[in-house]
Amino acid sequence: QLSDSILMARLNHVQTAILSRSLPDLKKSDAYHIQLEMMEKEIDAGAKRIGWKMGGTATKDAAKFNPSYGYILDRNLISEKGTIPIGHFPGGSVVVEAEVGLVLKKDLPKGVVSLEELVDNIDYIVGTIEIAKVTAISPDSSPLDMNYIIASGTGHVAAIKGHVKVKPKDFDFENESAKCYINGELLAEGVSSNIFGSPLNAL
Repeated sequence: QLSDSILMARLNHVQTAILSRSLPDLKKSDAYHIQLEMMEKEIDAGAKRIGWKMGGTATKDAAKFNPSYGYILDRNLISEKGTIPIGHFPGGSVVVEAEVGLVLKKDLPKGVVSLEELVDNIDYIVGTIEIAKVTAISPDSSPLDMNYIIASGTGHVAAIKGHVKVKPKDFDFENESAKCYINGELLAEGVSSNIFGSPLNAL
């Protein structure tokens, strides 16, 4: 099965074009089916799902809003001072993203009807960093359709969860900022309103 091959690439940190070669017209619904099948295999092998990640939300334009999601496992959560082997990033590059971590009081399988109901179901907010590297590639190095990235687990490698917990009533969902420094040099910064106006809107 394709999910077995993709999972093997994910666990061994190698890039593969098997998806784009085997399914040149992969639909989003099929991409999620493959991803969730892969997740179940990881859980059956002993991993525990501890959350979900969202992507494709960094826009204020509703026409460009195209969210995707992937799963986060317990073994992908590392400490604030933890390290990740460079071999986990095939191709020689890595994506580091500042995230707004929302910890819910309970799962919401049926969704919510209002932002107020959503906020009521948030236990606390915590600063989070995602480290990502997509293992899916195209056979000819052309840009890859998002559906292949979804099917391969959305590129999630690891997450670093901060230790400061903030209650929803004390959190500024539109104006929270993040800055990325490397060796003391500011290389990137952003504000939470970039996430479709507010992380709440995206969620």
